Amino acid sequence: MFFYEERPEIDRNMFAIEDGGSISYPMHLHKWYELVFAADGNLDMILNGTPYTLRSGDSLFIFPNQPHSYNGGDDCRRRICLFKPELIAYFNAKRRGVVPRCPKKRIDEAAWRDMFLSLTEDSPIERVKGVLYAYCGYFNDDEFVSVTDSGIPDDLDLLHRIFVFASEHYAESCSLSDLSAGIGYDYSYLSKFFSEKIGTSFTEYVGSLRLDRAQYLLKNTSMSVLEISESCGYGSLRSFNRNFRRSTGKTPREYRRG
Repeated sequence: MFFYEERPEIDRNMFAIEDGGSISYPMHLHKWYELVFAADGNLDMILNGTPYTLRSGDSLFIFPNQPHSYNGGDDCRRRICLFKPELIAYFNAKRRGVVPRCPKKRIDEAAWRDMFLSLTEDSPIERVKGVLYAYCGYFNDDEFVSVTDSGIPDDLDLLHRIFVFASEHYAESCSLSDLSAGIGYDYSYLSKFFSEKIGTSFTEYVGSLRLDRAQYLLKNTSMSVLEISESCGYGSLRSFNRNFRRSTGKTPREYRRG
């Protein structure tokens, strides 16, 4: 069993940084990237059903919607950076639908480690982007494979295929019927499977993707509210305003001004 993690502060701030020691965290997944760095001791992790042990200097690169868990003892010291795909937009577009065959990476370069460990929640977003893109660069020559070929269990493979379909189609028609036709599974089965695994409906999940994208565009572009509404898959401006206000407590224009 696992749970779907929601972190509103990441949606607001684009990233979050966590430092800590002993940890036991159950199987979960989320819609962000995650970079796990072991500063000291051992950190045992399971990613997509495969166990990994991180020792001092090791890192693990977790892609969106990959189930993973942690278990670290008293000697464990770790830093975790969770961040939205928009922070590495070029890399994210280039690697859509694939994951590293070997997501574990030992980082011996002191300059990068020092920059990564110096990041704080208040670091300028440009600095955060630079450090994350530098990390992505360590994977340039690595092999990337489809999730199916990465050794993921069958039920998690189906779940990941659903997430990939949603991420590729949320800006257009993206109903459960579209999903059923797109990946070749029965409508009723998908509805039950998704709600049991994630605890929400597929429609609600697609809505969260649209909202995330709309918030990003409102903060970072000069696109009109109507243009944003259309580019995020909302059927009408009225629907966009209604759903946005229900989720954030603000209209899109109020959110942009704030």
